[in-house]
Amino acid sequence: MFHNAAKHTPEALPSILENLISQGYTILPISQLIIKGQCGTDYTIDHTGKQLPVQAAPETAPESSASSASSSAKQ
Repeated sequence: MFHNAAKHTPEALPSILENLISQGYTILPISQLIIKGQCGTDYTIDHTGKQLPVQAAPETAPESSASSASSSAKQ
């Protein structure tokens, strides 16, 4: 990330970007790097300041009728 008010950024930026791209980096706008939404609902922020998507709670599988039938038949 570069500050646009720095005196020499505009002249240095093309060679910096070319060098990074030649090393395999991909240049993206910040809008593609952040998680959109509301903090706490769609993402959280860890102790380092990194956004992490909120994980949906795993769905619990309902007990199958076959296992219920076999367990009640054993009793």
